[in-house]
Amino acid sequence: MQINKVCFERDFGPEQGYIREFIPEGESVYNWSKMITIEFFENEERAAREYVEEFKATRERQCPGSEFQILSEEEYTVTYRYNFPECQGHMEQSGISRMYEGNDGLHHLSCAEKGTRAVRRNN
Repeated sequence: MQINKVCFERDFGPEQGYIREFIPEGESVYNWSKMITIEFFENEERAAREYVEEFKATRERQCPGSEFQILSEEEYTVTYRYNFPECQGHMEQSGISRMYEGNDGLHHLSCAEKGTRAVRRNN
């Protein structure tokens, strides 16, 4: 199954960034099985780890049962896995994300699967 169809994209305006989401052909933004998301947060000055930690805290507060695990961290990048329960109108999903610090903001790449806890913690 190839993930090649743009299902959603938005430019947030000058010096703010963008988001673009890709899914398999034949699926929709409302009914997808796998999704790749590319985001750019222009002029974001927080470090990648700080951004991820704040996102984690917000998500856990909004959706109890959310799980995060940092997989690797280097000077300018953090890779983490997540599991989100069904919450706020979204189905359960799991994925792996990488946050990169760039010269003019943060870059985020995420690969997700919906409806299953496919990416589990190694405890």
